[in-house]
Amino acid sequence: MSLFFKQFQHLLPSALAWRITVQKKLRSLFEGLTGTPSDARDYVDDVFEDAFPATTRTTSGALAEWQKQFGIQPSGDEAAQRLQLDAEWKAQGGQSPRYLQDTVQAAGFNIWIHEWWDPNGTPFEQVQCGQAEAQCGRATTRCSLGRIRRKVRNPHLYAKQPTIGTTQCGQPSALCGRSLARCSDFLANDPGYLVNKDLTPRAPPRIPTDPKYWNYFLYWGGETFPEPAVIPANRRAELERLLLKLDPAQQWLVLIAQYDGIFDDTFDASFQ
Repeated sequence: MSLFFKQFQHLLPSALAWRITVQKKLRSLFEGLTGTPSDARDYVDDVFEDAFPATTRTTSGALAEWQKQFGIQPSGDEAAQRLQLDAEWKAQGGQSPRYLQDTVQAAGFNIWIHEWWDPNGTPFEQVQCGQAEAQCGRATTRCSLGRIRRKVRNPHLYAKQPTIGTTQCGQPSALCGRSLARCSDFLANDPGYLVNKDLTPRAPPRIPTDPKYWNYFLYWGGETFPEPAVIPANRRAELERLLLKLDPAQQWLVLIAQYDGIFDDTFDASFQ
């Protein structure tokens, strides 16, 4: 007798007609009603187990989804893949800009992190209502609590919008046999815009046009913004994976880089 069936049993009136201790149609009805909450409980239990490398499911594709999230190329048997995922999961240290920068530089990349605000930009003046400075018509004045709002960087100045369908049927770039060409389904993405690059060919979200979302961007580049960082071309895939792994999930990334040497586009092709 299931837990949910017993709960129904206790909720019924204490009358002979409502007794379901013996097999009858009323009992069959409530036995049938126990299926939905039992299924819901089992589903929630499965979702909880998906949060751990040792128990995350393969039948539902949860293991594969976590591998995509961490940018892991599956290798070895299932046990080896779980161990690899566990190692990625346990990597800790923090999400402060200094930690992120030190970790990436310790991996051998001469690159710096830059926040969403522009320290050289003119901030908006924020004054309290009623003050003489809060006169109508002053473009940089916002009535608030008297704090200074930092000037936000515009990500559109440093990365291009991703586009779909830049290759049309009949064009030379859409010839048969070219693995990267799909008729009206070709992803053209600025390599500096790093988001959702999870081993799938789906397009990343567009760069927001509303400035209120621009403070969700982090920038990686040279020591002085916006100078590009010089990166060995053969380590580009390694750098992109490391940045996507370390950076907070709520951030969009702009990578301002110049690649030095011969570049193997095998890795990047998998996203197009």
